[in-house]
Amino acid sequence: MHGLSPWLMSEETGEPFTHCIRCRLPLLEIDARWLVIKDYRQEECMLEYAICEPCRNDISAGFSEDSKAAVREFLATHIDWNARIEDFMMDGTMEGRLSHCIGCRTPREHMAGYGISALFDASGDLIEGPLPLLLCDVCTRNLSNRLSPEDLATWRNFIATHFEGPPGSAEWPGYPGLL
Repeated sequence: MHGLSPWLMSEETGEPFTHCIRCRLPLLEIDARWLVIKDYRQEECMLEYAICEPCRNDISAGFSEDSKAAVREFLATHIDWNARIEDFMMDGTMEGRLSHCIGCRTPREHMAGYGISALFDASGDLIEGPLPLLLCDVCTRNLSNRLSPEDLATWRNFIATHFEGPPGSAEWPGYPGLL
């Protein structure tokens, strides 16, 4: 994980993430990929975590097939994957890749809030492909509006279980960490 972009390190510690937020196991001992999720408001990181793929899959398994289909449909119809590949080819820097929303292409500096998501392999190396990505709070809200009320409640419960503060407040639009 040498040379890891500050975008993908913990804002709280200034270091790479070390443990899964759900199972609390050390990420480098799980022998599975993991995601880093960070949510920003006005350029301030309000929520951040790493979650191993087995834990993420456990959470996703509880979502309804309708919600899963809605997420797949959003990803297929609201993201121009060809433009994403072009962006990667034109600017290989993390700053460039996270400069605008993958959905609506709004520049980051024009957003009130956004989330980023990145995928790491079992050894802690960044996997570059569709991720890392940035999704603005408007697109996150659009995506979350497609989920069933039960699945949104499951997501809110995950956030409430693992975090204190803003996620339950009126100042926290959308569904933080939903990426």
